Amino acid sequence: MFLESNDHINNVESYAKFAQYYDEYVGNFTADIPLYLNSVEEGAKILEVGCGTGRVLKPLLDAGCIVTGVDISPDMLDIAEKRLSNYIDQGKLHILEYNLCNNDIPIELDVAFDSVFITFYTFNYIINDLEVERLMEHIYHLMQPGGVIIIDLFYPMSFSKPELEDKWTEKTLLLNGHRVKLHDRRKVNGDIEVRVQRYISEDMMDTNAVDDIDEIVSRRRVYTKSYIHKVHKDIGFKDIQFTDGYDTDGFHSLREDEKESCSYVVKAYK
Repeated sequence: MFLESNDHINNVESYAKFAQYYDEYVGNFTADIPLYLNSVEEGAKILEVGCGTGRVLKPLLDAGCIVTGVDISPDMLDIAEKRLSNYIDQGKLHILEYNLCNNDIPIELDVAFDSVFITFYTFNYIINDLEVERLMEHIYHLMQPGGVIIIDLFYPMSFSKPELEDKWTEKTLLLNGHRVKLHDRRKVNGDIEVRVQRYISEDMMDTNAVDDIDEIVSRRRVYTKSYIHKVHKDIGFKDIQFTDGYDTDGFHSLREDEKESCSYVVKAYK
């Protein structure tokens, strides 16, 4: 997750709370995994940007890759480190807390990666054009010639289901044997979606208590395919392709009149 200056600070604080719910919220999501596994070979050096608690790291490691995971949330990385400690001990996994939208590339990333994956809408948390450019320049610099970059980008629920715009939705999660109710509300203003998530434990469900409700407010930018294509081309990436959802067989060059109708993935080569 990456945001511009003040938003970045607020987001780190918010996602310190979110780390404890993240695995339950998306931990069982696997639809994107084949997309990444189909793009790697055993022994490949992989960088995952926005690795969170290690949901994608694990299958990449099991495929025999040497993986570096980067995220801005120390709380999420702490979970990943504990969960995947045996890979770290074997030298197959490196974990780094860093924001690649910063000016410099840390010495810990002095590696030529075969593939770079920006997973699960991490890119959408970048609000600022300058930070987009800086991130993409850094990634280009870190890649081997011929290396592949894959970015997963979201399509707001408010666009696909306009009746839910600025309305609360609910779902119940199971966290460590306890029920947690998630209240979720999203609103799009221009190209920015503001999302409010409230996590309420079962102990509070039948009470009026509000002080201990964990509320997370985040902002994500909606990116068009044409913008993403231009960013890649300007940096120097080649063979820029798009696919809707996680259709591994659907990659194609951007069509002149192509619009977004769902979440999509972009793949390109150095």
